[in-house]
Amino acid sequence: MSKFPFDEDQLYDFLNELNSNIGEISLSISVDLENNIQDYAERHCSSINKDTLRFVTLCVQDSYFLALKTIEKAIKKTLLPELDSSDDDS
Repeated sequence: MSKFPFDEDQLYDFLNELNSNIGEISLSISVDLENNIQDYAERHCSSINKDTLRFVTLCVQDSYFLALKTIEKAIKKTLLPELDSSDDDS
C-alpha cells in the first residue's frame, strides 16, 4: 500500500467521490454529446432517420460512460490491488 500517500480510509473516500463525480460528469457530458451529434446531423446529414440518430447518440453516451468506469476500475486496481474481486460490479 506504499504506492499512494494516503491511508485506506482516504482511498475509499477518494474512490467514492470519484464514483459520484463519474455519474455527474457522464450526465453533463452526455447532454453535450447529444447536442453536438444532433447539430452535426442537422448540418451535414439532415435526412438521417431520427431513430438512427438516437441510436448513435445512445451508443456514444454508453461508450463514454464505460470509458469512465474503466478508468475508475483501473484506479481501484492500482490503489487497492488486494480488493476482493467480489467487490467488482461487472
